[in-house]
Amino acid sequence: MTRLTITLRERAIGIIQAGIGMNNVSRAIGCKRLTLYRLQQRFHGTGSTVGIPRSGRPQVATIADDRFIRIRHLRVRFMPPRASTGVVQGRRISAQTVRRRLRSFDLRPRRAYRGPTLTIDTDKSG
Repeated sequence: MTRLTITLRERAIGIIQAGIGMNNVSRAIGCKRLTLYRLQQRFHGTGSTVGIPRSGRPQVATIADDRFIRIRHLRVRFMPPRASTGVVQGRRISAQTVRRRLRSFDLRPRRAYRGPTLTIDTDKSG
């Protein structure tokens, strides 16, 4: 689920303080009730709706991007990960990111068979 923007967080706190129920607010904003409950607890504790800073680099690919990568590689099983690096929502993501996402979906790389074709010769003269 996507993170709420600053304006949506502040709007949600305002609506909750106006006396509207959590279920109605969650339907209006489009997020879970638990998200609003935690937002309200944070606001009561700190007086602000801003979250704590997190360590590490933010993820490049969103959940929708991950879903797109998964479906694309399920449709074309022999596509290498580097083929998906420039097609995800117009952003550049690395082949290693695509590999990690495919591994998280338990998709293993497939390679087309390059050896001799083994067929039964039905046209024997003799």
